[in-house]
Amino acid sequence: MIALCKRLAAGAAALVIAGPAAAQTLASEGAWRAAYATLSGDDAVCAAETRSGGARLTVMAFPNGDLTLAIEDPDWTIPDGAVRVLSLEIGEKGWAVAVRAQGRAVFADLRNGDGRRALAAFSDRKTIALRAGAGGTPRRFSGDGAAAALAALDRCAETRLGVRGAGRPARAAAAQ
Repeated sequence: MIALCKRLAAGAAALVIAGPAAAQTLASEGAWRAAYATLSGDDAVCAAETRSGGARLTVMAFPNGDLTLAIEDPDWTIPDGAVRVLSLEIGEKGWAVAVRAQGRAVFADLRNGDGRRALAAFSDRKTIALRAGAGGTPRRFSGDGAAAALAALDRCAETRLGVRGAGRPARAAAAQ
């Protein structure tokens, strides 16, 4: 599992620190941008991301069909490999999403369950609030531009990775 977290961290980092040679911006609207990056070997990632202060929220699609939410916050100190529950609030709705820590980041699987339903709400709301732990101060991210970035993520995953529906959750999942 630690190897998977390191791969996910590499995917998120490639979009920021690799620079324009390795990451290609596909769309940028509002507070969000979508990008494609190649990682080591044949691995690649399509992603949509936004920032709030020093924190970053990234949705990543990988060639094997993994769809992952990564949240990096320099204020967090969570032991590597620890599993926590993150409160994800979008508009009036909230979800409890299980995350695994690596460094100052946490990762959640968005392929099904509450993670998938939360992803569906990204396109519909203007504020995304994340809270680590009961009573903690939420980190707020703007949802402005999320719909365009997730649509670009979906196109990227389909055309470059061969994965269908990455940024486009099923309506049934959103309704649950």
